Amino acid sequence: MSYMWKRIKLEIYHCSICKFSVDVDCMRDPPPLAIFFSKAHEHQLNLIPRKISFDCDACGMAGSCQQCDFMIHQSCTDLLEIINVNRHEHRLSRRLHLSPGSWVCGFCHKEVDWSYGAYSCSVCPNYAIHSKCAIRDDVWDKLELKGIQEEPQEIEPFKVINENLICHFSHEKHSLQLNEESVISDGSIRCEACVLPIYSQPFYRCMQCDFILHKTCAYLPRKKRHFYHDKPLTLINMW
Repeated sequence: MSYMWKRIKLEIYHCSICKFSVDVDCMRDPPPLAIFFSKAHEHQLNLIPRKISFDCDACGMAGSCQQCDFMIHQSCTDLLEIINVNRHEHRLSRRLHLSPGSWVCGFCHKEVDWSYGAYSCSVCPNYAIHSKCAIRDDVWDKLELKGIQEEPQEIEPFKVINENLICHFSHEKHSLQLNEESVISDGSIRCEACVLPIYSQPFYRCMQCDFILHKTCAYLPRKKRHFYHDKPLTLINMW
């Protein structure tokens, strides 16, 4: 089966007089000879049916507009405008080019050429990601977010009662009081969130029962994006 698939894919239509070849798939479903890609460029883009060396103006990667040398991969004409990636907390918008300066991709950590297209964050002024890195299957959720109302980014894990007193979502029936004094214990006092012992770290203690949280654990965000999953993860109370 694998051999047959490779053999069929190698079949082409060929003109021996002018050495012109067309792949079978391109004959069945030929790409348009010209398109208008108003989201990225003002002029008509024409298909170049030969392999040439160029840098795509949308993604910056090596691979047109005949009026001004604007060139773009055929696949890059479908780049979405607003997306989420699991490497960043905020939405990213596609830019025709970044502002001049030094940029590093939030995924591959390689340089991003600011003069080419990329995705960037409007909330975090220094965050950008290569277009091709942003649309990897293990990075984004394949959703166009343009026109979709953004959900609140931050859901506070607790309500502040006063300077040292909070009501945490994991223990809403009682208030927790901050203790920042040095605490040295034998490890018997454990945080209800991470289950690690509390030694000398600041912590919140329930005023009516034995419920205790590290201060750092009490501040953990309710929602978090993680590179192991394309959807945001929600912190829940298992007790």
